[in-house]
Amino acid sequence: MKMQRFDSLDEDEGGKLCGRKVVDPEGESVGTADGVWIDPSTHRVAYVGVKTSWLPGKVQVLPAGDLEIAGGSELIRVCYPAAFVKKAPSSSPETELAQVEKEEINAYFGRFQSDRRVSSIQQMRPEEANFEKVEEQSEPHDTTRGSEKDRVDLERGEQCLFDQKGFVTDTMPEVDASQELLRTQEEAKIRNREDRMKEGSSD
Repeated sequence: MKMQRFDSLDEDEGGKLCGRKVVDPEGESVGTADGVWIDPSTHRVAYVGVKTSWLPGKVQVLPAGDLEIAGGSELIRVCYPAAFVKKAPSSSPETELAQVEKEEINAYFGRFQSDRRVSSIQQMRPEEANFEKVEEQSEPHDTTRGSEKDRVDLERGEQCLFDQKGFVTDTMPEVDASQELLRTQEEAKIRNREDRMKEGSSD
């Protein structure tokens, strides 16, 4: 007999099965299917509500992957004992499941790979910090980063020799060149006078 898992059904297919009898592996009655919750990313049934008593209100919620429909049968089979299912977390079939409810349901049925919360920045920050830490530890040493750092340090050292406008800062004390210029001019005049005197004596 071909079996089909409930989590392979879409919303319309799952909704059509509401009202069918649910039994455990021993054939004991658990209740009736009453409501489905859809995974928005796959558009498939993610959770199934099972009404385990005649009392109105909430239903026990099971992961859809734990229920199967037998081909040609009106029965839905669940892989847990009836007594275990009847103590499962409950919710109203008319309301959306909160994330904390999904985690409670998954934990009760031993499904610990629940969806990550991504609705809050505060909730994401610890995960991102841990991920970056692991990434840094597992990342091989990159020698190009060392050379890049050395180049930056060298440029910073060279920049110390320049002022804010990029010109070399003169650390030498200022020298008054006017006296030196006058002395040079006097020496030139004396040499010219001596040269003229020599030329006159040669005549």
